[in-house]
Amino acid sequence: MDSDVFFNVAINEPDEETAKRYYRAAVFSGFTAVESFINIVAEAFRIAGTLEQFELAFLNDKKYELKKGVFSISEKAEYHRIDDKLRFLFAKFVKKFDFENESDWSRFFEFKNFRDSIMHPRTDSDEISPKEYKRRIKLGMVSCIGLLNRLRKRLLELFQ
Repeated sequence: MDSDVFFNVAINEPDEETAKRYYRAAVFSGFTAVESFINIVAEAFRIAGTLEQFELAFLNDKKYELKKGVFSISEKAEYHRIDDKLRFLFAKFVKKFDFENESDWSRFFEFKNFRDSIMHPRTDSDEISPKEYKRRIKLGMVSCIGLLNRLRKRLLELFQ
């Protein structure tokens, strides 16, 4: 995965500013991987025909609308947050998932907030130390992998 490559380059980079660039790339590509996973899951359900149309529209960031008395998926975009999509998938397929007390879920949110803070910085300078980047990315990626693996196992059971 690209995220892992960027992360490992950053760890070995002696220049602090260059290391931070690689750490940021690791964060962004890590979230791209999560989004790709969700897209693959949505496509699998589209092919299988086992989700409702409005559910597919939600996962695929499409508008579900009424046209001439018939509901259908539109080509118009209607974006949904990655955490909402994950929450939907877990609520639908991992019935005993405890959103309030699951450590991977709370760490995922911390990682998402971290990603948002570097994606939309409030200042021109990056005050986060390489050590802090490393710590947050490790925790965040482990939580993402844990969540996706748990969901993947459950979905594999459904498709067998």
